[in-house]
Amino acid sequence: MIKHWLAAIRIHTLPAGAAPVLIGISLAHYQNFEINYFLGALTLLTCLLLQISSNLINDYYDGIKGTDNNKRIGFQRMTASGSLSANKVKIGFIITLLIAFFIGLFLSFHSGIFIFSLGILSIVFAYLYTGGPYPLSYFALGEVFAFIFFGPVAVVGSNYIQTGVINYLSLVYGLVPGFIAAAIMAINNLRDREQDKEANKKTLANSMTEQKARIFVLLNIIFANIILVYLTRYNAKIYLALIPAFLFFMNWKHILTTPIDTKFNGYLKNTGKYLTLTALIISLCNII
Repeated sequence: MIKHWLAAIRIHTLPAGAAPVLIGISLAHYQNFEINYFLGALTLLTCLLLQISSNLINDYYDGIKGTDNNKRIGFQRMTASGSLSANKVKIGFIITLLIAFFIGLFLSFHSGIFIFSLGILSIVFAYLYTGGPYPLSYFALGEVFAFIFFGPVAVVGSNYIQTGVINYLSLVYGLVPGFIAAAIMAINNLRDREQDKEANKKTLANSMTEQKARIFVLLNIIFANIILVYLTRYNAKIYLALIPAFLFFMNWKHILTTPIDTKFNGYLKNTGKYLTLTALIISLCNII
């Protein structure tokens, strides 16, 4: 049962929730603010809970709609496979959303209406991504919302909780994890391209040619690194954060050239590792 829940929350995707928070908090240190580690931990927990909620909501709704089926080459989904009942998965995402809401409420008492507004928006879109009558993921908006909420929103929000100000630098920093999160979503949609077509699920990957969808993944990685180069104007150490892109060179090559099969699950995980490593290096560059 535990392994089924771990599969449902998709551990390999959680760096997308943690990375921008670490960047936002470390940036506050670089800006000479004293870090409140308790609030930082709560911010991290809230973002991870929202990521878990979104994954469970996706598992539930794609399962009951039949989008996930036995033709799937991606990771096994718990609702569709029957490993967890639809009701249990539904209860799971309701509980995680409620916990995220109450922690977010506490953070908003400390940080004000701006954080409360970001929190409500994040909860609403975590649900609307796959749930509701017009799920956003069915209208080629997956990459857009991954970019926004796992990029600028998370970095600016976590930085604001520490500093009490909205600043240009936190917004620019947020573009880095945003582009990489969009790349992760693009890999997911590229892998599921044919299956999504059959389920009438419109994604960017199946609204363009396969080769263009492959290139789109890499463009997001390139844009993230262009932003990193720009950020060296403010912190020269950020050049170190360019190293992971070269370490994962074979991952990018495989995404561009290899047939779409179960190997793409590994490329997806590797891109999550790339995001984690890049975020850690950025954070260390801001702290040291």
